[in-house]
Amino acid sequence: MKPHRLDITGEISMRLEMIGRIQKYALPVTMVLIPFMILTKGMIHSSHQLALVLFAAVALGAMTRNVWIFAFAAYLAAWNIGLFWTSLNTYGVPTRAIMGMDMMLYVIGGLIFFAAARMSTLRLSTLYNFFCVAAILQAVFAALQFVGVDVMLWVLNLFVPAKGKMADGTLLGTLGNPNFLAAYLAICLPFFFRKGWAWWILLLAPIMLRSWTSAAVVPAIVAALWFFWENDQVKKWRGAVIPLALGAALVYLCVMDTPFWVSPRWKFWAMAAGQLDTTGRILFGLGPGAHWAKEFPLHSEWVTILHQFGAVGLWIAAGYVLTLYRGNRFLFAAMLIALINAAGNYNLHLAPSAAMIAVIAGLIERERVSGKGPDSSWGTGI
Repeated sequence: MKPHRLDITGEISMRLEMIGRIQKYALPVTMVLIPFMILTKGMIHSSHQLALVLFAAVALGAMTRNVWIFAFAAYLAAWNIGLFWTSLNTYGVPTRAIMGMDMMLYVIGGLIFFAAARMSTLRLSTLYNFFCVAAILQAVFAALQFVGVDVMLWVLNLFVPAKGKMADGTLLGTLGNPNFLAAYLAICLPFFFRKGWAWWILLLAPIMLRSWTSAAVVPAIVAALWFFWENDQVKKWRGAVIPLALGAALVYLCVMDTPFWVSPRWKFWAMAAGQLDTTGRILFGLGPGAHWAKEFPLHSEWVTILHQFGAVGLWIAAGYVLTLYRGNRFLFAAMLIALINAAGNYNLHLAPSAAMIAVIAGLIERERVSGKGPDSSWGTGI
């Protein structure tokens, strides 16, 4: 079965081919450029060290063999070089450049996880099992917290005084927030669509529902519908199952603690979008790590991309999503949940979910390159 690709023609196709040719030579070109990078005042060696980090991301992006990921890594590196160059006349390194470099290091970490997954020789079933075990551990921790037992706090208090910031009984797992826990469990959910694991959904589902997180519950419902769309046992019940599932998602949106249409996040996003007040900012954003108003990240990765990287960054991200390989239904369903969740959550700014998303993306790329074809049957255990 041929890998799924979006049919792109004309000038866009030619530009992608050009990026693909550049991608092949990314490693030697960046290696040659490092000695010529002057990014800060003082010892030139400091500039070379910064260039090494910046171009490491570009080289890792090339290793992914995905033109969109490579394009974003190169775009991010270019933004960081620009931040350093514009600060050459200032004393010391400005906060903006430091924040940009922090983001670059974080992206490098994600690219390493991606590359490790793409080059991994472990069977998919083994990796799926690890995803399931990780989700079950978080669900068990959360279930114990519901009855007033916080294992993590108990262990911490054996060494240092510690107290949780959330109210007693709040379901957190070890992730510090119900929204983050629900997103983590939702992304893992498709891997439970196998014999021997499906019964654990009875533990995960109530915890996800109790989190009052529409950004996790609704994507989980949508992805489950997509996953089972072609299932022989479900086909004959589509007329009843689909309306019921979508109706359940709508009801959940209405009865949760804060219905999504009155969420303060709309104000956050409007405030961030309002800062794109020039043509340059609309096209290129305000740069990596740019603050929007508050200290915490925007509750949307998509709005964050637009705010920090403009229409160009959003186009690169959309290109990756639209050309994503869909031959493996377990992996694509998990990625679909992550992509929808990213609309109302900052799951790429949270190390546990970011690492999992990077690994899933790497496995998707591994499957695309190998061309193994679809992998979708409930109960095969793979």
